[in-house]
Amino acid sequence: MKKILCLILLHLSTSLYGKNKLDSILSVLDTEIQKYPQYEQANNTVIESIRKEYMRTDPSTTEKYKLGRLLFEKYRFFNADSARNYLRDCLSWSIEHNDSIQATDDKLELAFYHACTGMYLEAIFLLKDMNSSQLSVQQLSTYYATYRKVYEELGNETQDKVIQERYRHLFQNYQDSLVYIHQEHSKDGYWYHKIDSLFAQGKLNECDKLLNSCPKNTRLHALIAYIIGANYQSRKYITEAMTYYAHASIADIQSNTKDHGALPILSNWLLEQGDIERAYQYISFSWQQTTSFGSKLRYISNTPTVNLIESTYKKMLLKRQKTLMSFTICISVLVILLLGASAFIYIQLRKNSKVKDKLKQSNQHLIQLNKEIKHINEQMQENNKELLLANTIKEKYLTHFIQLCSIYISDMDEHQRKIKKIILRGDSKEALRQAGSPELFEKELAHLYDSFDKAFLEIFPDFVTSFNALLHEDKQIVRKKNELLTTEIRIFALIKLGVTDYAEIAKFLRCSINTIYNYRTKIKASLKVSKEEFDAFIMK
Repeated sequence: MKKILCLILLHLSTSLYGKNKLDSILSVLDTEIQKYPQYEQANNTVIESIRKEYMRTDPSTTEKYKLGRLLFEKYRFFNADSARNYLRDCLSWSIEHNDSIQATDDKLELAFYHACTGMYLEAIFLLKDMNSSQLSVQQLSTYYATYRKVYEELGNETQDKVIQERYRHLFQNYQDSLVYIHQEHSKDGYWYHKIDSLFAQGKLNECDKLLNSCPKNTRLHALIAYIIGANYQSRKYITEAMTYYAHASIADIQSNTKDHGALPILSNWLLEQGDIERAYQYISFSWQQTTSFGSKLRYISNTPTVNLIESTYKKMLLKRQKTLMSFTICISVLVILLLGASAFIYIQLRKNSKVKDKLKQSNQHLIQLNKEIKHINEQMQENNKELLLANTIKEKYLTHFIQLCSIYISDMDEHQRKIKKIILRGDSKEALRQAGSPELFEKELAHLYDSFDKAFLEIFPDFVTSFNALLHEDKQIVRKKNELLTTEIRIFALIKLGVTDYAEIAKFLRCSINTIYNYRTKIKASLKVSKEEFDAFIMK
């Protein structure tokens, strides 16, 4: 069970790797198709250079023949008509110069080229004009290979089963003849036979080595990759087959081979896989190259594939057009609905704009009211603070007033008893002295000021510090030891408490009004701030 599971996993991983590898090589093929005009231009430049040299060369020289053969090789898979024309010129040169061996080689080469490009009657006509018994082994190899190619292609094209079987029989006879003489190294059939043998022996790595030994931009690389792909395809390894067909197609493009064999097969497979656009792109490119090459064989063999892919592509385009039409109708309806919705939204926006303007005005009015309310609240808070302060002052001073009254009553009562005692003793002089004694008055006045200072500083503990901060440093008021308030500070303390009548202040402090004015003037002369700031501090 574990072994079966491992085999399944191995197959899946191999398939996935093969699919990724194919996708990668197809991307390369897409790029190479786009680059083909560069390859074609480079090849045309080389051919034109050789052709000019060919035209300048003396026709009687061997160099003329060599250049003709070189042009034939350049045109062999690039343009069939040009290739045949130059090969015919070479054949004419060989006949004209009585080089029978070279003429036979040229005639066999032309016959083989006719067979490869679908001109079977012309190929047979040239072969029947030869005596096979007079051919060398190498020439006989080309002779057999040409007949084999002719009957192979005729067997593939005919629909008559009897004639098809006859062609296949002739094909096999010439194939056996080739194997018998062991001479086919210069023809494509050798590589078919070689790779078929390696596949039959299971030597797949040898096939890859054989492929990698060829430069990738050559027609031989394309041929070997094509044959490997065909062997994989015959064994139903389709992904691997298409990978090698893609390699062959890339090599065809890079080597300027317009006689495509792999690309139409790859296009047909992509069509089956549903990749219609890529299939159409490949077959269109291949058909353009085939038409330019001028091969009857490729034209006939690729026509069904071209027609199938083209019809499928047209159906896809038609389907897309119908889908596009449906989308267009839907979009048109949506546009109409959108226009209607836009009009409706515009009307609503106009209405909303009017409402918004009204709301804006209302909001501005509300903002103004809020500012006024805020200002009123601030005033109320300030008034509340002032009321709270006034209440505090009243409470504190009422308490001190009651305490002072109580103390004064007690002191007067004690003083009266003291005088009565003196009178009862009959010491009238002492009684008169005690009744008019200034010590009692000074004591009570000092007690009054001390009580006032304590009450004031309890309400405004930082008053003296803040007061001095408004004066120049050398003019600040310095209190004596155990002194709470000086006379100057008491004046402004009374003003702060709301006593603004200077007569009342003078009466309380037991001094003249002028003294009050002098103190006030002295303080204001010592200010380091403006008079307005000082008054604001006192009245705050």
